[in-house]
Amino acid sequence: FFFEQMVVIGDHVEIHGIRSQAAYNGLIGIVENFQGERFQVRVSGETKSFKEENLRVVPRDGRGREVMRTQARGAGDDDNPMKDLGKVMLTGAANVAKRNWKISSTWVLGLLLATFATGFTVSQADAEEYHRLMENVNTEALEQAEGQMRSVCNRYHNSRGFFSCSGACAEFRRQCEVAQQSVYTAEREVDAQISEAKKHVGIFSTYGVSEARQLFWKRFGQGKDFAKEQSFWSMLFMHRDEGLASFVFRVLLFFTIGVVSAAVTFLWSLWGVVSSYQAGSVQGLLFMGLAAIAVCAFIATWLIGLYLAGAGGLVCVGMTTRQLHLGEGQQRRRQHVRNY
Repeated sequence: FFFEQMVVIGDHVEIHGIRSQAAYNGLIGIVENFQGERFQVRVSGETKSFKEENLRVVPRDGRGREVMRTQARGAGDDDNPMKDLGKVMLTGAANVAKRNWKISSTWVLGLLLATFATGFTVSQADAEEYHRLMENVNTEALEQAEGQMRSVCNRYHNSRGFFSCSGACAEFRRQCEVAQQSVYTAEREVDAQISEAKKHVGIFSTYGVSEARQLFWKRFGQGKDFAKEQSFWSMLFMHRDEGLASFVFRVLLFFTIGVVSAAVTFLWSLWGVVSSYQAGSVQGLLFMGLAAIAVCAFIATWLIGLYLAGAGGLVCVGMTTRQLHLGEGQQRRRQHVRNY
């Protein structure tokens, strides 16, 4: 994909990519000599000098006849895969957006929500009541229950064997289960006190939106950590014959799985946050819907940027390899001319 056939003396070549002398683009000539950095090509009854990048070898069969090619000729035609890449991508994106204007509008709305939505500012009275209730949350019962659970469960774990638990071990296990239930009950009481405080500000407040954002970045970071870990182990056990493109594709796959899973787990956990603010059914579903739109738009944009970066890196590596290949070919031709 990145390499073109090497030009040598005697080849039939097609001229392309000439801007100063566009009339020669598309003409067929014969390479007669090589001097310095240019080839001497016999075309239209005269000899002209061209760089190798402006010459394309014309495939010919065993009888010397030109083989038909599917690629169209034209002035300014170029084999460079990076030429007008940005223009082509923008044009394609614009066409897709026009054909799917509903999806595109939803995507834009999601990006606006993810970027600018910070919640509504509550009144001073509601803010003061929220902070007063949060400061008065009683956690003593929870702390005592947790301490009792650790003590009892430690005795249970120290008394049990590898495959059996009888006698005193069974009693310690029963006490551990009772202590765990006490901790669960104390946690519910603390959550109820916090929920009563959150009710005064609402899920669409700056407090609710900020908590939702913190939850998302936590899940998103966990998804990226998963992808990084899998990419590291993949690189560690990569086969020596495996190509760069295969490894990049696998890394992109890991990141896709990681961030998509992060989005799903975030939306699953978000309902608990919405419920803690005691939002009504309509208000809660509206918040969940807007959050889903924002998350999907952000994840899609992030993955598109990641895919473009990976593809661009592969193209740059291929172009660099191509230039090195052409440089080696020029050196061999100079050596051939000197020997000749």
